[in-house]
Amino acid sequence: MVDGDELKYSPINSIEVPVRLDDTSGKVDKHVKIQVLDPKSGGGVWIFGPQTVQHEYDIHILKPPSPKAVVQATSLYVTDTGEQPLEGEVAFDPAGGNQEITYLVSENEYNVHVRLTCPDADGNTKLIQDGMVAESNHAPMTVNLGQDFITRIYLECRYEDPEFDWAAEKPISRTYTLTFERHLESDSRFRAMLMMEPELGHCAKVDTDDEYLKGWFGDSGIVDRGFVCRAVDSDISFIATLASPEMRAVLINQATEGKLALEGSVVHSLRLDHDRQFFTFRVQDGLQHVDYPVVAMVVEPCASMARVLGKVLRPPSQTNLLDNYCLAERCGLKDHDRCFT
Repeated sequence: MVDGDELKYSPINSIEVPVRLDDTSGKVDKHVKIQVLDPKSGGGVWIFGPQTVQHEYDIHILKPPSPKAVVQATSLYVTDTGEQPLEGEVAFDPAGGNQEITYLVSENEYNVHVRLTCPDADGNTKLIQDGMVAESNHAPMTVNLGQDFITRIYLECRYEDPEFDWAAEKPISRTYTLTFERHLESDSRFRAMLMMEPELGHCAKVDTDDEYLKGWFGDSGIVDRGFVCRAVDSDISFIATLASPEMRAVLINQATEGKLALEGSVVHSLRLDHDRQFFTFRVQDGLQHVDYPVVAMVVEPCASMARVLGKVLRPPSQTNLLDNYCLAERCGLKDHDRCFT
């Protein structure tokens, strides 16, 4: 008999009794009672009446909790104020370790709702919301974003049990860091400049009123937000200045898709072909980024046109190197006034 139920068995085989434990990641403290009886002994007559020959066994099964499973959140739901789900840059992974997930929220969103569910491990696993024990293991939480661009919260599934030394002296936990970034329609916070070392050339922000540049670059996207970089040689150096040290910048070659990371205020060398080249100057802050189109070229010196036309050059500029050069790879009629007296 196992826990009061008769077990059928064959005398020629070993007796195996499967014992199902609780479907829990927490601890198991279970007693299994086994009775071994002689089925023929109950018919005898003893001085004190019929007797049954039997032995009873009490098997005590102890299983410690699974250190990983008792702090492994089972679900995570994040919604905006309209209860529309928000998707993170990475998906929530129940089987993963400590997780960091970033969510992008709209500019006019001031609250989000979060529900993280921790396992119910015999009541010893608690949900910790920003350092405070929640009312339950799946209590919802409203996060006030206010006017901040970035809001970060910390959720934790924490297991404590005085019966187990490893869980009593130092509780085990798993932390989920959620970051909410406000998506701004304006890119003013992405202010950045792309420059060249003065002895090698110059990068200029294109102005919408510069009809000269509009005519040259047309629909290339340079006008309004891009940069024109003119170099006197094919070996150049770029320098990026960014609005904050947390920002990152990269220069992407639009033809080859090659990338050059631009650390703020650090000189980065690059070799240009003699043909005009187009780049994307990408400024990134967290999940968001702004792309600035860039055109770079090795410009021709005014002296080249002077030899052809037999004109007298203006006196060389000692303050601005590019004053001695035309505005593009080949000098043209538009360069006449800047090059000659």
